[in-house]
Amino acid sequence: MTEQDKFIQDYVRPIAEHLRAIGVFMREAKAEYLQLSTPIPNDTKVLDAGRVDQGVPGLKGTEITVFIQQIVAVLAVLDAEGAMDVIRKPCVRPLELR
Repeated sequence: MTEQDKFIQDYVRPIAEHLRAIGVFMREAKAEYLQLSTPIPNDTKVLDAGRVDQGVPGLKGTEITVFIQQIVAVLAVLDAEGAMDVIRKPCVRPLELR
């Protein structure tokens, strides 16, 4: 195996497969966020998500809002014309989510 082949196998294909999967996962998260019957408030109130007792810090509504904005920004890049074609091309494994 040449070093170019190794680079493709070790980096290009795995990264493409991760990008393909993360794109699907982020689209799902965005859709779920938009369908919340009670929207997450864009304020500094800490939302605990039921894990504070496990030592997991809560997140503020503003932090969630900014996070969703970043998902939208990344999806804009992934959804640009031809981007997903380039990402899908090196993929050889079936799409795996979570």
